Amino acid sequence: LSHITRSADWYVYRISGRQVTETTMPTTMKDIKDLAKKLEKFDSELLELAKQPDRVIEVNRDGVITHWQAATILSQAVHHAIEHRCQAVTALEFKGYKAPDLDDYDVWGYELSTK
Repeated sequence: LSHITRSADWYVYRISGRQVTETTMPTTMKDIKDLAKKLEKFDSELLELAKQPDRVIEVNRDGVITHWQAATILSQAVHHAIEHRCQAVTALEFKGYKAPDLDDYDVWGYELSTK
């Protein structure tokens, strides 16, 4: 959860330029709840950024300059979140738990839920 949260924050930073939020590894249930609140905030920010016109983002990574479309960074944010949700489901099923059916969480259902 910490990795997904930090990554969502990083994608917002890459597109918006705002400061990265300090996020630490959770050690208590309260910490996990705090992470969930941060993740909700970052997800809201990403949704707002998705409403903006696409543009080129300059990225300086260790002195190497690259240019990415904002849409590419947003697409990676979605891909990254899906990838780790699939890993979590696999781990739950491996341990014998009934994991949620990811087919119940598709983009069509999300769009319908916002109308």
